[in-house]
Amino acid sequence: MVSLVESIGAYNTTVRLRGVSSDQPFLDVFEPARPGCAVGRLIERRGEGVAILSFGVDDIDAAADHAATCGLREVSRIGFPGVMKQVQFDPADTFGFMLELVQYEPGHEAAIAEIQRAKAAGEPVPGLSVRDDKG
Repeated sequence: MVSLVESIGAYNTTVRLRGVSSDQPFLDVFEPARPGCAVGRLIERRGEGVAILSFGVDDIDAAADHAATCGLREVSRIGFPGVMKQVQFDPADTFGFMLELVQYEPGHEAAIAEIQRAKAAGEPVPGLSVRDDKG
């Protein structure tokens, strides 16, 4: 199911690579939802391709501090309440892709399952909306 991630103005779907567990590798696929959004600007500048590499960490603040001491510049902290905290770093510091660190919240698997259930049922999810591909 494709969702609109309102905080970044982009459509998103997740493709799980193995199993259904949230700790398995996955691909997040994004597409611009409106002109001028961050995803759209990135595609306009660089074309389609791999834009973000994301790594799970146990302590996001310590990891972000370490990255900063290595010279990486933080550009945003966009997370999803009850699911994860995220920190993104400037692609100019990481060979052209955005490096993202993610710390999952306790209980994130249940939160993700509830989000998926609500989306499938057509119920509202704060921060997300379902894209209508019928028209």
